[in-house]
Amino acid sequence: MAFWDVVAEHHVRQAVAEYDRLGQVEFLAHYGFGRATAYLLIVDGKAYDSKAILGVAYRLATGSPWVRMISAAGSMGPLACCADWALTSGTSVTGSGQTLPC
Repeated sequence: MAFWDVVAEHHVRQAVAEYDRLGQVEFLAHYGFGRATAYLLIVDGKAYDSKAILGVAYRLATGSPWVRMISAAGSMGPLACCADWALTSGTSVTGSGQTLPC
């Protein structure tokens, strides 16, 4: 099982809902993430801090915090959110001058 295989769409949507409820500043502070510097996760046309959303989604899926010091195989590259799970249409990752559909 790959690192991200445990994360399903509903985990991402739960993380997005909490982000929306708390707001960016409080969400990032609560979970110890910084603002996205390279890639944003676009869900239903709205931009989110990609690592924060995916890190919280991983926590929701496993009950364990996402560890930043993970192996290269599970690293947070721009395509990590597009692994084996797929979000509904209208979701993508954008940054560094490109948009990658999930």
